[in-house]
Amino acid sequence: MNSFIMYRYNDTFYTGTPHQPDTLSLFIKKEKDADFLICNAEPIANIIGKCVPIVGSFTGIARIVNSVKSIFQNLSKSNASEANALWNSFRNLFRGIAEACPFSGIFLIIFDSLRNSVSIHSNIAKEIQKQENIAGIAIDGKVIFTIDLAQLTKLENFTKIKPTSDKHRLAIFKELSLEILKRQQQKDSSLEMTEIFPKLKEAISYF
Repeated sequence: MNSFIMYRYNDTFYTGTPHQPDTLSLFIKKEKDADFLICNAEPIANIIGKCVPIVGSFTGIARIVNSVKSIFQNLSKSNASEANALWNSFRNLFRGIAEACPFSGIFLIIFDSLRNSVSIHSNIAKEIQKQENIAGIAIDGKVIFTIDLAQLTKLENFTKIKPTSDKHRLAIFKELSLEILKRQQQKDSSLEMTEIFPKLKEAISYF
């Protein structure tokens, strides 16, 4: 379920921000100290940049321009949050350079796959190691919230969609989560991702 799944919210050719993280992870875990099902989604900018030759070169140039602007904006600031933003600007710059080189997308595909399967997966695993029977969402490897699977089942009953397996249940959870992002995009919302998904948890708790 991790093959170039796309999410949309804040569509810009600049990622790794609170409004447009590089990886949105949705997961379900049944038992303590056990592995879990996970689905990683990426912003459209990243998928185009690595999967669509020629077009990806133009989006890479747009990412470079945005990165250079951000670098100059952050160079004069010295607090910790701006230091993180500056580092993200350089990451976007390097990624933009790679995207701008024709047919270099294979290297970005390999890089993103390794990051998702090793770094992000392991970070989530550590955070939820002792939890069981949960579903949750993580942003760039940091868990934003988890809910009890029983609560998710109530929502499934409300939507009249009956999952036939945990993979099916995860797919339903993914669609619900992406629908939340779609509605926020239609509202022209300025909320950060960490502010959007807790609203989903609150909504589920009412059922």
